[in-house]
Amino acid sequence: MRLLSLLTAGLLLAGCTQQPTQRQAPTIPAQPLPAPAPVAAVARPALALADTVPPYTALEPYAWRGEQQVPVSPLVRIDGLSYRVEASAAPDSTRPLRYTYPPEAGEVNLGDPAPGLDDRTVQGVEVTYTFRLLRADGQPQFTRRILKSSLKKEMTEDLAACAVARQPAFLGYLPQFGALAFELDLTPPDSDAGGQLLLLLDARTGQLRQQRLSSWTGGCNSPVALSEDGRTLLTSFHIIRADGRVTPFEKPGLQVGGTLLVNNQHVLVSYLPDYDPQGNATAGASARLLDLTGRQLASFPLENVIGELGTRMQAAYLGQTRTYYLFDEEHQQIGLLPHDQPRALRLLKLAQLATFQPPQRATEVRFSVNTESGAQGAFYVDTLSQALRYRLQKPD
Repeated sequence: MRLLSLLTAGLLLAGCTQQPTQRQAPTIPAQPLPAPAPVAAVARPALALADTVPPYTALEPYAWRGEQQVPVSPLVRIDGLSYRVEASAAPDSTRPLRYTYPPEAGEVNLGDPAPGLDDRTVQGVEVTYTFRLLRADGQPQFTRRILKSSLKKEMTEDLAACAVARQPAFLGYLPQFGALAFELDLTPPDSDAGGQLLLLLDARTGQLRQQRLSSWTGGCNSPVALSEDGRTLLTSFHIIRADGRVTPFEKPGLQVGGTLLVNNQHVLVSYLPDYDPQGNATAGASARLLDLTGRQLASFPLENVIGELGTRMQAAYLGQTRTYYLFDEEHQQIGLLPHDQPRALRLLKLAQLATFQPPQRATEVRFSVNTESGAQGAFYVDTLSQALRYRLQKPD
């Protein structure tokens, strides 16, 4: 009995001291580690584009549409009515025109002499230029005819004789002038010699208002420019105002190299250096600031003219700074001409400027320049401080 009690007590003791069986945690399949988040690229600020559209309007026979040149539209509105402009050139072989150079004229340079004539005689034929303004119903508002032979005062007698017939180019309607503007291209056959003549016809009657040489392939070849207020035209040789007043700016002994319509009251004219027959310079290049009467307001030692078929002023305009930049490779300088205060023109030697080291700054805009030497040139203008950096890469 005692033994049974001991056994029972032992079993109870064993039951009280035994640890319960532990349950294993369920197995969780390994999950792939998430890919690291991509490091956000630091976006560089977009570079501002240079606003190089000049404040004046260049009157040219063609306008750019993308990368193509298209003629100026012949459709105009005058006093609220729609019209169409037409212009043509008709040669007349029954009316020959001739010009013989005098002995003192030197070498003949307008193409081959006329067959069977003196070798100092050039020959062409008469040309009739016809201008029409047509109303919406197709009926003419006016018809105006001009003979090529009547242009010899402006274009010289030899060129008026031998120039070939080319259709006049319509440049546009000028409301402040009340005129239609055309340009005649007068060149000898198979030659680049010659020039362009600006014609202004009254927009209501067709009466000839102005007949002026506008550019010359052997001299100044600047495009015709219309001022911001539409009341002034600038050619390579004249200031023409809406009230009919005309101011020439050629000077004795000086040749015009380029012209720039700065604003509604001022023009800049660049004159080329002048040399005597022995090749000695008698006058250096200069740029002269004029008012609309031709009165000189300031002069600067600047040679910012570049030549191709004729010469023209090299001037870049930046709308961000309202300043013209006039590059002078010959003297390694650049002129800064403020649109609103042109008398404050400054000349900076390139040696004074910082050379461009990339990168271009977010506050800088870039414009390129052409050079006579063939070097690739560019300027970087800080639109906040107006500081300049430049780069010139000489050709290999």
